[in-house]
Amino acid sequence: GSMKPNAVCLSLVKYCIIVILTVLLTTQYWLHGSGSLSAQSGPNLNRRVVNCSRAAQDATFALFLLVSHKHMHYRHLIESLKRSDLPRSTSIFISHDATNPSMMALSEELRKTFTRTSIVLHPFTCNATAESMKLQHDGFPRFDPTGKELDYWQWSCAKNHWVWAMNRVWNFYPRLQWLLYLEEDFIVAKHVFKLQRALSLRAASAGYFGTMLQCRDNLWTVSGCLKRGAWLAVKDHAKFYCSLPEYNWDLTFKQTMLHYSHTQSLQYVCPKMKLAEHLGVFGKGLTHGQAMPEAELQAKMQQARDAFYLATDNIRTLQSGQINRQHFHTVHKGLGGFGKPFQKHCLEVMSYFDTHAKSSFQFD
Repeated sequence: GSMKPNAVCLSLVKYCIIVILTVLLTTQYWLHGSGSLSAQSGPNLNRRVVNCSRAAQDATFALFLLVSHKHMHYRHLIESLKRSDLPRSTSIFISHDATNPSMMALSEELRKTFTRTSIVLHPFTCNATAESMKLQHDGFPRFDPTGKELDYWQWSCAKNHWVWAMNRVWNFYPRLQWLLYLEEDFIVAKHVFKLQRALSLRAASAGYFGTMLQCRDNLWTVSGCLKRGAWLAVKDHAKFYCSLPEYNWDLTFKQTMLHYSHTQSLQYVCPKMKLAEHLGVFGKGLTHGQAMPEAELQAKMQQARDAFYLATDNIRTLQSGQINRQHFHTVHKGLGGFGKPFQKHCLEVMSYFDTHAKSSFQFD
């Protein structure tokens, strides 16, 4: 009953071929899973999924975090989520712009509490060194053909990271209906989950595209919770979204919705009191873009955090009189900065997910 030597060798050869093919196919599968594009569109193919949870894919509600390199801010967000009423079974999706070890460690710390946390890397990293980005001729277009750095590249790259990650997260969760979006320099109220559910119930009708944890006149931005239908409306008009000369993703989102308002509601629901606090330094942040020593900034952040928690820790319910409606208005041609190379990259990302994502996102 023993096999002949030649038969044994042939079996071993077949086994080795099968193993090699399996490894190659699996590698290609993971690369597609992380959103890698074709050779014509970039990016660094060594960037890949860090950790993803298959169990999370059945989620109808998920939390999405977009992070880069603000370690001090991100720690406050992690602590904020851990002290909140967010169920430990919540599906959380984190898109890192770069493989910053301290940032990655914080995400892994969050994953110990929220086990259905998936972590991916943005393949077109905005925080790479200039030298490495010059070598990535098929990556994000930071430089013109002469090697000169393009104006507004950093803001435009952040906008395109949002585009890539939004495509990524909606495809990863095929049953997802509500997506709560936060960035690394925000914190949330202690009872944020219960309060967000109250807002979502109010916004459940077709008259609203989502909710937000703070009211911002004529703007929907970070701390917003979006319905799938609203995201699909943006996807359906990807050419307009990517071609608008505007480097802010949230202003571009608003203008896209306004431009096609005949097919989509322009209203969202928000609480009269803030249920999210921005600890960042730009926009309506703590310093409005003004530079300050790290120790001073840290003290300012802690002061703002403590004041926010003091004001919101006892808020457990929202009455009708505590809920507002906001709506988009005022068509605008864009603030500029988002030039042709950035527009082309945005469209390539959108196009990739249209043609590849649906068949390549079911993985563990």
